[in-house]
Amino acid sequence: MEKNEMKELYKSMYNKHIVEGKDTEVMKIWGEKEKEFVCEMIEKYPDCAKKYIIGLESAIEAKDWNNYVSKNEMEKIMSTLMPSAKWSREEVIDACCKLGVPYENKPKWNTCALVVVMNMTNSDHRDTLLKFVTDENTYVTLVYNLAVDKLEDEDRPCFLREYFETVIW
Repeated sequence: MEKNEMKELYKSMYNKHIVEGKDTEVMKIWGEKEKEFVCEMIEKYPDCAKKYIIGLESAIEAKDWNNYVSKNEMEKIMSTLMPSAKWSREEVIDACCKLGVPYENKPKWNTCALVVVMNMTNSDHRDTLLKFVTDENTYVTLVYNLAVDKLEDEDRPCFLREYFETVIW
Protein backbone atom coordinates (compact mmCIF):
# COMPACT_ATOMS: atom_id res chain seq x y z
CA MET A 1 0.00 0.00 0.00
CA GLU A 2 1.38 3.43 -0.98
CA LYS A 3 1.71 6.34 1.49
CA ASN A 4 -1.21 8.27 -0.02
CA GLU A 5 -3.43 5.19 0.10
CA MET A 6 -2.55 4.63 3.75
CA LYS A 7 -3.32 8.29 4.57
CA GLU A 8 -6.69 8.12 2.81
CA LEU A 9 -7.63 4.83 4.49
CA TYR A 10 -6.63 6.20 7.91
CA LYS A 11 -8.60 9.44 7.39
CA SER A 12 -11.63 7.50 6.19
CA MET A 13 -11.53 5.13 9.17
CA TYR A 14 -10.95 8.02 11.57
CA ASN A 15 -13.94 9.97 10.24
CA LYS A 16 -16.19 6.91 10.26
CA HIS A 17 -15.25 5.54 13.67
CA ILE A 18 -14.10 8.55 15.70
CA VAL A 19 -15.58 11.75 14.27
CA GLU A 20 -18.96 10.33 13.25
CA GLY A 21 -18.83 7.10 15.26
CA LYS A 22 -21.11 6.25 18.12
CA ASP A 23 -19.86 2.72 18.86
CA THR A 24 -17.86 3.05 22.08
CA GLU A 25 -16.45 -0.47 21.66
CA VAL A 26 -14.83 0.57 18.37
CA MET A 27 -13.49 3.72 20.04
CA LYS A 28 -11.94 1.59 22.81
CA ILE A 29 -10.32 -0.64 20.19
CA TRP A 30 -9.04 2.46 18.39
CA GLY A 31 -7.64 3.83 21.66
CA GLU A 32 -5.87 0.56 22.49
CA LYS A 33 -4.28 0.40 19.03
CA GLU A 34 -3.29 4.06 19.31
CA LYS A 35 -1.69 3.34 22.71
CA GLU A 36 0.28 0.41 21.24
CA PHE A 37 1.42 2.57 18.34
CA VAL A 38 2.54 5.44 20.58
CA CYS A 39 4.45 3.08 22.88
CA GLU A 40 6.23 1.67 19.84
CA MET A 41 6.95 5.21 18.61
CA ILE A 42 8.43 6.10 22.01
CA GLU A 43 10.86 3.20 21.71
CA LYS A 44 11.83 3.75 18.06
CA TYR A 45 11.36 7.52 17.52
CA PRO A 46 11.28 9.25 20.94
CA ASP A 47 11.56 12.81 19.55
CA CYS A 48 8.63 12.25 17.20
CA ALA A 49 6.60 10.60 19.97
CA LYS A 50 7.34 13.46 22.37
CA LYS A 51 6.14 16.01 19.82
CA TYR A 52 2.93 14.00 19.31
CA ILE A 53 2.23 13.52 23.03
CA ILE A 54 2.90 17.15 23.95
CA GLY A 55 0.83 18.37 20.99
CA LEU A 56 -2.06 16.06 21.90
CA GLU A 57 -1.97 17.15 25.52
CA SER A 58 -2.02 20.84 24.50
CA ALA A 59 -4.82 20.34 21.99
CA ILE A 60 -6.97 18.57 24.60
CA GLU A 61 -6.29 21.24 27.23
CA ALA A 62 -7.03 23.99 24.66
CA LYS A 63 -10.60 22.77 24.12
CA ASP A 64 -11.65 24.42 27.40
CA TRP A 65 -10.24 27.83 26.47
CA ASN A 66 -10.81 30.44 23.79
CA ASN A 67 -7.09 31.24 23.60
CA TYR A 68 -4.73 28.69 25.10
CA VAL A 69 -1.09 27.86 24.51
CA SER A 70 1.09 25.57 26.60
CA LYS A 71 4.46 26.63 28.04
CA ASN A 72 6.22 24.65 25.33
CA GLU A 73 4.12 26.29 22.58
CA MET A 74 4.69 29.71 24.16
CA GLU A 75 8.45 29.21 24.03
CA LYS A 76 8.30 28.09 20.39
CA ILE A 77 6.17 31.10 19.42
CA MET A 78 8.30 33.59 21.33
CA SER A 79 11.44 32.28 19.65
CA THR A 80 9.98 33.32 16.28
CA LEU A 81 9.10 36.91 17.20
CA MET A 82 11.05 39.66 15.48
CA PRO A 83 12.30 41.60 17.33
CA SER A 84 12.70 39.00 20.06
CA ALA A 85 10.36 38.63 23.01
CA LYS A 86 10.64 41.36 25.63
CA TRP A 87 9.04 39.64 28.63
CA SER A 88 9.27 36.12 30.04
CA ARG A 89 6.30 34.36 31.60
CA GLU A 90 7.58 35.22 35.08
CA GLU A 91 8.05 38.90 34.17
CA VAL A 92 4.48 39.10 32.84
CA ILE A 93 3.09 37.49 36.00
CA ASP A 94 5.13 39.90 38.17
CA ALA A 95 3.96 42.89 36.14
CA CYS A 96 0.32 41.77 36.41
CA CYS A 97 0.65 41.39 40.19
CA LYS A 98 2.15 44.89 40.46
CA LEU A 99 -0.63 46.31 38.28
CA GLY A 100 -3.31 44.38 40.18
CA VAL A 101 -4.66 42.80 37.01
CA PRO A 102 -5.31 39.13 36.20
CA TYR A 103 -2.75 37.06 34.32
CA GLU A 104 -5.32 34.39 33.49
CA ASN A 105 -9.00 34.67 32.62
CA LYS A 106 -10.56 31.23 32.11
CA PRO A 107 -12.12 30.37 29.71
CA LYS A 108 -10.96 33.32 27.58
CA TRP A 109 -7.16 33.05 27.89
CA ASN A 110 -4.43 31.44 29.93
CA THR A 111 -1.20 32.97 31.20
CA CYS A 112 0.93 31.67 28.33
CA ALA A 113 -1.51 33.14 25.81
CA LEU A 114 -1.23 36.51 27.57
CA VAL A 115 2.57 36.31 27.47
CA VAL A 116 2.52 35.52 23.75
CA VAL A 117 0.10 38.32 22.85
CA MET A 118 1.86 40.90 25.02
CA ASN A 119 5.16 40.04 23.33
CA MET A 120 3.47 39.98 19.92
CA THR A 121 1.98 43.43 20.60
CA ASN A 122 5.36 44.74 21.69
CA SER A 123 7.04 43.18 18.66
CA ASP A 124 4.49 44.51 16.16
CA HIS A 125 3.75 47.97 17.61
CA ARG A 126 6.70 49.01 19.77
CA ASP A 127 7.87 51.91 17.62
CA THR A 128 4.40 53.45 17.41
CA LEU A 129 3.60 52.93 21.09
CA LEU A 130 6.88 54.55 22.15
CA LYS A 131 5.87 57.72 20.28
CA PHE A 132 3.07 58.16 22.83
CA VAL A 133 4.42 56.50 25.97
CA THR A 134 7.77 57.14 27.56
CA ASP A 135 7.72 55.47 30.98
CA GLU A 136 7.96 51.69 31.38
CA ASN A 137 4.99 51.23 33.77
CA THR A 138 2.61 53.01 31.42
CA TYR A 139 4.05 51.07 28.50
CA VAL A 140 3.48 47.71 30.22
CA THR A 141 -0.04 48.74 31.22
CA LEU A 142 -0.84 49.78 27.66
CA VAL A 143 0.58 46.59 26.13
CA TYR A 144 -1.29 44.49 28.71
CA ASN A 145 -4.58 46.21 27.87
CA LEU A 146 -4.04 45.86 24.12
CA ALA A 147 -3.21 42.18 24.58
CA VAL A 148 -6.33 41.57 26.67
CA ASP A 149 -8.42 43.44 24.09
CA LYS A 150 -7.09 41.11 21.41
CA LEU A 151 -7.54 37.96 23.53
CA GLU A 152 -11.13 38.91 24.40
CA ASP A 153 -12.14 40.25 20.98
CA GLU A 154 -15.67 38.99 20.33
CA ASP A 155 -15.16 39.14 16.55
CA ARG A 156 -12.36 36.59 16.80
CA PRO A 157 -12.53 34.88 20.19
CA CYS A 158 -10.34 31.87 19.37
CA PHE A 159 -7.60 33.26 17.15
CA LEU A 160 -4.28 32.49 18.82
CA ARG A 161 -3.74 28.79 18.08
CA GLU A 162 -4.87 29.29 14.50
CA TYR A 163 -2.63 32.34 14.06
CA PHE A 164 0.47 30.45 15.23
CA GLU A 165 -0.55 27.02 13.93
CA THR A 166 2.55 26.53 11.80
CA VAL A 167 4.81 27.38 14.75
CA ILE A 168 2.92 25.20 17.26
CA TRP A 169 2.77 22.13 15.02
